[in-house]
Amino acid sequence: MAKNTDWMPTRRHEQLAMAKNWASLFATKGTAWEIDTGETMILNTKITKAEEVMKIAQSSERTDSTTALLNMRFKDLCDFMRFLRQRKFYKPLMTDADFIDLGLKIPDTIKTTVPAPTDIARGSIELTIRYVLTVKHEIIESPHSDARANHGVRVNYGVVAGDPAAQAAVTGKHYYLAASPHSPDQLAADEFTRRKRHAIAFPAEDSGKTAWFALRVENGKGGKGPWGEMFSAIIP
Repeated sequence: MAKNTDWMPTRRHEQLAMAKNWASLFATKGTAWEIDTGETMILNTKITKAEEVMKIAQSSERTDSTTALLNMRFKDLCDFMRFLRQRKFYKPLMTDADFIDLGLKIPDTIKTTVPAPTDIARGSIELTIRYVLTVKHEIIESPHSDARANHGVRVNYGVVAGDPAAQAAVTGKHYYLAASPHSPDQLAADEFTRRKRHAIAFPAEDSGKTAWFALRVENGKGGKGPWGEMFSAIIP
């Protein structure tokens, strides 16, 4: 079962207790927190209306219309509390102690450090349709693997052509190689993907030529993992 991360209590009596606590705190700290008197009055009014209907709902006088009204009143109260939480509760006007008094989690203002990837992306090729090579990858975890560091995979590739300049003039592509590469740095074309299968379409003129690939794990913070082993396939 998924863990509930919402700050709003799920039970009505707890929602009402939180709202009353807020109203009490607003009476003493509202000015310092820049909570308007009118907003405090609105909160108190919504608390009163919700409480009135709740008392009827807990009595023998409860009807279907009472249930509908109860749902509406508490939704109205919770929506206003969410508005206050989003628009009014912020630092530096509020301290960590203030957030605790309000029954809220202390805002995390410290950015989480995302480490550089250490895992290796191992690739293979899947043939699907003509002129297309589909690059598949699997992540080989290192001893210091950290899933937070892996945002996707960088695919570098190039195509071996007898005369790179002449082939580039025909296709307009600039990823051609005179011979098989010795390093991923020689592969001029690159694409980033978050998918396990990434299709790359080549010009018809590249059909029958050998394409070389190298993969590495990267993240949005600029972190780059080690290159995996290069591999190749003939473009269909």
